[in-house]
Amino acid sequence: LRNCPKYQAVSYTWDRYDGDFGRVEKVFCGPDRDVVPVTRNCLAALQYLRRQYETRTLWLDMLCIDQSNADERNHQVSLMKEIYFNASEVLIYMGESVENFELISRLSWPGSNQKACLRDGADERRASLKAVKEFLSRRWFTRVWVLQEVAVARR
Repeated sequence: LRNCPKYQAVSYTWDRYDGDFGRVEKVFCGPDRDVVPVTRNCLAALQYLRRQYETRTLWLDMLCIDQSNADERNHQVSLMKEIYFNASEVLIYMGESVENFELISRLSWPGSNQKACLRDGADERRASLKAVKEFLSRRWFTRVWVLQEVAVARR
């Protein structure tokens, strides 16, 4: 951490919306293309965050910590605050796209400078609020340590 390359840390959940923790996907890492088993959500995060035409260095606990080594895991957990603080930015992956994101984005919040987008559409407003509730019920919001991951982020 004192002399490392610039990297972005990723805040995500191992499991998906359905609670699937199985490490059934494979990621190939390093010059020897070592095989690392990952969860479907970890693979989805990597695919979503991948840049087609440039290299980026990401830190994800599932890949950067030897999960089969309890001593390393415990040591790395003690460094999490520093890992997220030293990242150039923390990226948050909350899972697959929100089906009703357009409804969420059209809400006008109290105190905002937006014009009221949903002037006379009570049904649409209820649907939008339902979409917000579904979004906030995503598994990422149930993790206690995301507070630390986000709170210490520089960006």
